Amino acid sequence: MMNAVGGTSIHYWAQSWRLKEWDFRMRSEVVKRYGAGAVPAGSTLEDWPLTYAELEPYYDLVEHEVGVSGKAGNIQGKIDPRGNVFESPRMREYPMEPLRGSGFSAMMADAARGLGWKPYTPPAAINSEPREGRPGCAYHGFCARGGCISARKNSTAVTTIPEAVKTKNLKIFDNAQVTRIEAAPDGKASGVTYIRGGKEYFQPAKVVMVASYTYENSRLLLLSKSKVYPEVFRITAVRWGGTTSGTGRILR
Repeated sequence: MMNAVGGTSIHYWAQSWRLKEWDFRMRSEVVKRYGAGAVPAGSTLEDWPLTYAELEPYYDLVEHEVGVSGKAGNIQGKIDPRGNVFESPRMREYPMEPLRGSGFSAMMADAARGLGWKPYTPPAAINSEPREGRPGCAYHGFCARGGCISARKNSTAVTTIPEAVKTKNLKIFDNAQVTRIEAAPDGKASGVTYIRGGKEYFQPAKVVMVASYTYENSRLLLLSKSKVYPEVFRITAVRWGGTTSGTGRILR
């Protein structure tokens, strides 16, 4: 967990994978390949309510908006052995060339090819060349330990958040800690209470997004007790065409 503007993308490895078509139909594909008995009784394994094809334009949008380096292996069904030949179709090439390798990675790739495998450079949200006023990677090797001091790693702190602030439709309150979600009498979220600079504030809201990772999400919901929710602020996951069942009210 990262308590900073940019969140976990500050210290993430910047690996920028896409799910495959198979992943969106996991239950159906498992049953098709291995039979219905392969899914244990009572399993919650389900197909996604959307397909890879529906999500692909958004994958493409994010890759080009944030900046991802890599080599495509499947552009609209055309296979390129220089990229990931196992990936699902994409509409176009990555916005940047892949990051360079090293003598070690070249040796590993040669060994893999000797075994009949198909190695490729993984996609990464790291500049392999100057982009949007930020330099290309210096390959200092500390991507997973903290923020990139020269903004070569494309965390939200240096990409989407600054652009959103420019629109004047987003305002950031940093050094603030939300302590509970407040509920209106109808059970819908009415805003949040937070502490900043030793003082407590209430921020009214039409929508509250709970996105502080599993542990902090659970902690916040448990702290958000009220007359409406005497035990825990309950939410449901929203899905296409409706909501999942049995988990409480929609947080909105």
